[in-house]
Amino acid sequence: MEKEVGAEQWKAVVGAEGYEVSDAGRVRSYMGSRMRRPGAQPKILSVKPVYGYSYVTLFMPKEGRKRLRAVHRIVLEAFRGPCPPKCQCCHNDGNRANNRLENLRWDTSRNNYMDRVRHNTVPRGEKHANSKLLDEERDAIRNLLRLGYPMNRIASLFGVCKGTVRSTRDRAGLGVNGEEEANHESAPFLAEGI
Repeated sequence: MEKEVGAEQWKAVVGAEGYEVSDAGRVRSYMGSRMRRPGAQPKILSVKPVYGYSYVTLFMPKEGRKRLRAVHRIVLEAFRGPCPPKCQCCHNDGNRANNRLENLRWDTSRNNYMDRVRHNTVPRGEKHANSKLLDEERDAIRNLLRLGYPMNRIASLFGVCKGTVRSTRDRAGLGVNGEEEANHESAPFLAEGI
């Protein structure tokens, strides 16, 4: 079922009869009643975005039901073969919706994470969903710790628990008494409240 259409190359979808995937990341179907008509063209399937990734619904004959499949995996399985052990699909440019073959590769979980760090798509600091502090508040807490203020006073000042202050201290690499030199420029706006 391998065909060349313009510059786009198509191959059969692994494990799903009647479907093809292109090196441009598009999926088409040869199934359904519309295909019985003379001169009928295959239907390009619409994608469903899930957390930025593109998914398509395929009928899986072995399972006897429809299943949502990730387009990036379909492309790699068709053009590069099955996923090697302990590997996952990686997007070279960090764009989860870019499912072109030249943008995809099989790689380890660690290398995929390092890609996310390089592309700046790992939520850190105040961008993280569980963050309780703004970046400037975190810096002010670290400065107050360096100045020797007690953790329970800092916690009540910022409206967080003592554990949040402790983890802020630990992530900064500060000792129990805040051994590093303090940056006195960012703490003055807090001095009046202590």
